[in-house]
Amino acid sequence: MGEDDARAAAYYRLGADGGNIDAMINLGLMLESGEGVAQDLAAAAAYFRMAAERGDSFGKLKLGLMQQSGIGVVKNIEGRSTACWPPSRCGTSTWR
Repeated sequence: MGEDDARAAAYYRLGADGGNIDAMINLGLMLESGEGVAQDLAAAAAYFRMAAERGDSFGKLKLGLMQQSGIGVVKNIEGRSTACWPPSRCGTSTWR
């Protein structure tokens, strides 16, 4: 792990925990790959979920792929993200 990568991860964590969606995604990617931090797929999924729950499409994609394959999360055999399910939880009546 490079010192600069570890420092970036620390700043992304501050931003992500403060609600910054870009920081959530970047930290999730670092946790997924193990770049600058110890690889932690469950934590990566948690940050992708945080971004997805705030409407971020890339967060939804990453979380959905992790759920579909069962990487870092319990496998979702239906193959759809639960970040916004059921639709009524998201304030809509249809799946987005």
